[in-house]
Amino acid sequence: MIYPKKLFLIIVFIFLSGAFLTVLNGGSITDSGTADVDAEAGNLGAQIFWILVYVTVIILSAKQIGSMLALLNENKILLFFILLMLLSSLWSDVPLVTLRKTISLYGSTLLGLYLVQNYSLTGVLRIISIALNITGIFSLLAALLLPSYGIMHDLHEGAWRGVFIHKNHLGRMMVINIVCTLVLVRYDKKVRKRALYIILFSVFLIIKSQSMGALIISFVTVFINQVFRSLKLKANLFAVSVLVFILTGSVIVYYLLNNYQQILIGLGKDPTLTGRTILWSQLSIAIARKPFLGYGLGGFWLGNSGPSALVWAAVGWEPIQSHNGYFDIALDLGLLGLALFIILFLKYYARFIYRYALLKQEIYSWGLMFSTVLLIYNFEESCVLKANNIFWVLIVFTFCFYNQKKMRV
Repeated sequence: MIYPKKLFLIIVFIFLSGAFLTVLNGGSITDSGTADVDAEAGNLGAQIFWILVYVTVIILSAKQIGSMLALLNENKILLFFILLMLLSSLWSDVPLVTLRKTISLYGSTLLGLYLVQNYSLTGVLRIISIALNITGIFSLLAALLLPSYGIMHDLHEGAWRGVFIHKNHLGRMMVINIVCTLVLVRYDKKVRKRALYIILFSVFLIIKSQSMGALIISFVTVFINQVFRSLKLKANLFAVSVLVFILTGSVIVYYLLNNYQQILIGLGKDPTLTGRTILWSQLSIAIARKPFLGYGLGGFWLGNSGPSALVWAAVGWEPIQSHNGYFDIALDLGLLGLALFIILFLKYYARFIYRYALLKQEIYSWGLMFSTVLLIYNFEESCVLKANNIFWVLIVFTFCFYNQKKMRV
């Protein structure tokens, strides 16, 4: 039986995934995967919806606000990172935009804390899995019954996007669905019976979305999880193995950075990554103008009325984000914000590897796999400082959940 609170959370996660975005925006989307929304004013329909969502969360957690804030206070790095968002309105050229985006992120933060306080790990993953399976089913129906909506045309011809704004969004959510299912299989007998069907369905949608990145990321995430799970090492050998893993990875990354153009040409791909390398070079110049504190949350990508106008003119197209989450953090909160996030991430990623690979604590499998997905995807798209988005809610939930002394499976 699905109780009202659980139903509410399922609906919220459906929209947090980015599904049915046109319903909230009250408009149409382009084949580039962008919605017609004013960067400064935002969208009134979406704002009203999320205000109602977060007011409901406040009402549900009214008696727990103190303990929820205490939970956040115990995670000092995350707390400083969140406070920096609000403080950035002091140096933002558009303080009202910064405050609006900060409030939205604070609402998402509150939802993440509410989940930690009231649900077990598997309880949250079940809710997410149900929500993503629903978006998957509707995406299938949209592609088959409403191909003009569910399938991309012109750009990425024939790729399924389902009820999402872009094919990569569909692929991304199915990767998270696979990760949730792989964790739930270990604890939930009901999920275990249908896990294979869920995974195959998710992989099918990834293939139909033609999102090769999603396919590779899901494989890499599962591979890393299984490698660390199968390792049987003592502390000294574990440290050596991790060191070798890091050094090998560093060599591979170094090689790719120095030879990526030849590799991409050999694969028949655009060596500029569809203009992204040119974009990133221009963004590096923009970051250098305000390196320490950045432009304030939401203070850079403002179309022709903001600093992004110089970038648009230089690259010859009109991106609305960096297509790299680490660049976006540096633009919004400067190198200070980027450093805080990197320290926060490495702190928990190291803990997940240590607890899962060395101490064989199965509960850390979610932390390891989700963090791996986040790490890789944030190189491709902005996944961190994004309000009303599933990634930020899961970042808060995951890092605060594993910061508890007693964790409920």
